[in-house]
Amino acid sequence: MRTRLFLLITCLLTAWMPSALAQGTADDALTVNSFSCDLVDLSAATHPREDLNGDICALVKVQMLFNEAAVSFGGNVMGDVQEQKNEYWVYLTQGTKRLKITHPNYPQLLVVFADVSNGEIKALESKMTYRLVINVPAQQVIEVHDTIVEGFDTKLAEARAMKRDYPKHAETEYYRKAVLLYEAVMNHSQCPPDMLKQLQEDYDAMRFMRKYTYNYEKQTAQAQRLSASFGATSDTVYNSLLVAYKCTRKLVEDYPTPAFKAISDSAYTRLAKHPKAASGKVAQTVTRKRIVVMGTVTLKTASMQLAAVNIYAAKDLKPAAKDLKLIGRVQADGSYRVIIPDGYSHILFDGEKKAHPVAESQTLNVEIR
Repeated sequence: MRTRLFLLITCLLTAWMPSALAQGTADDALTVNSFSCDLVDLSAATHPREDLNGDICALVKVQMLFNEAAVSFGGNVMGDVQEQKNEYWVYLTQGTKRLKITHPNYPQLLVVFADVSNGEIKALESKMTYRLVINVPAQQVIEVHDTIVEGFDTKLAEARAMKRDYPKHAETEYYRKAVLLYEAVMNHSQCPPDMLKQLQEDYDAMRFMRKYTYNYEKQTAQAQRLSASFGATSDTVYNSLLVAYKCTRKLVEDYPTPAFKAISDSAYTRLAKHPKAASGKVAQTVTRKRIVVMGTVTLKTASMQLAAVNIYAAKDLKPAAKDLKLIGRVQADGSYRVIIPDGYSHILFDGEKKAHPVAESQTLNVEIR
């Protein structure tokens, strides 16, 4: 019902506005929010498209809030543009330096990659994926608001569930969907400002996990290729297997989930079979093991707010303030997840006089009076 009302209002406004406004003015234009190369997104390679010379194109994922196909792209575009939800996949030849974006309600936007990346990206590279986020004037956003970003709580729950289950689904498409969900939640009009820090931490954690799973997969695949060329016992194969295993160890150290442990055990088994492993350079024991504590917090003091409760690591039951180490914050819904750093054995919440001892990863639900 609300969506229909917004559409009706928009249609009436469009019918009344002057022709100059309908075509777009300097104050009513598309602008670039950000442009960057996404090093962990493999879409350009896993969904390749060739140019006229047979070279693999670069892929620019353009994110903008449009619910219609009126937008078009000009320049060195190869083939049809793939329209996803709030996103357009535009394939461009390598070396491309600019992209034109055209919509009948706004002035044409010319995106010069060097200008919008502060000179970091002067031209697109083959097989690389880029993200271009476009700001759309409020009038168009209002028209599609309820359709695209309705249900903040639903989207938040879905994003957190995808992050929680990510170790079981480390493939690129799952990661891409999870990241886009977090971006939608953080940019949602109903997102509480005090929740943004925790959401950003979750988002960064996703990118951390993706970085090391991607490098693990890359090195494992490289070891297979080298094995076919130089033999399974070659030093080059060993070096790739060793890097792959180190990546899995990093994952287990920071996120000791059963899924990541299984991946690490598999990487270790492959590495241990190599003749060079007999030199004693391989150790399966994780040298830096952290304790993960999660749970919920409830408050009995009306003057306090959950999102304002900090979480500290401590070394004893009654630590001095100078000995506390800030490690996180309780989320607005009362949930939390923190990693106890090396050298610490207790956890303390704002409002408490005594810390909680922790010897291993666990769930800890607390009530602060």
